[in-house]
Amino acid sequence: RTILDRWHETVDTNLGSIRIKVGAMANEIIHASPEFEDVLRIAQASGQPVPAVHAAAISAWHKEKE
Repeated sequence: RTILDRWHETVDTNLGSIRIKVGAMANEIIHASPEFEDVLRIAQASGQPVPAVHAAAISAWHKEKE
């Protein structure tokens, strides 16, 4: 079992800011996932479904990495 280096990054979506948990090994990003609490909060506030907010967060994070 390998323990990844972890940190948070914040992305701005058209619905609001969402924290992204990032995991890396040897300076290579292995995993990135939106914080569920942020996704749920924005979904409830905006009336959007949780999967749509989750997808918007991932999309915004990928765009920032380009």
